[in-house]
Amino acid sequence: MKYYHETLAVAQRILTELLRRRRSLIFWSIFPVSVLLLNGYIIAERAQLPMDEAFETAAPSSLVGAALFLAVWVAVWRRWFPNENS
Repeated sequence: MKYYHETLAVAQRILTELLRRRRSLIFWSIFPVSVLLLNGYIIAERAQLPMDEAFETAAPSSLVGAALFLAVWVAVWRRWFPNENS
């Protein structure tokens, strides 16, 4: 419940952009999850932590990183393709 608001904000931002720009829902739902899984496994291995503790440690930075990536990607896309509808 600790990261509920951060997770909700990231999900809301992703869904808003997806619905507005009609991008692929599959990619944008898989991307943050895969970043979280990858970071969680790396932290668990390197710090010798249990998986639940590693994912708890990895969650904030992974979700913020995914949201920043989405925001930058959308900004770059709009700059390169300003008149594209899809």
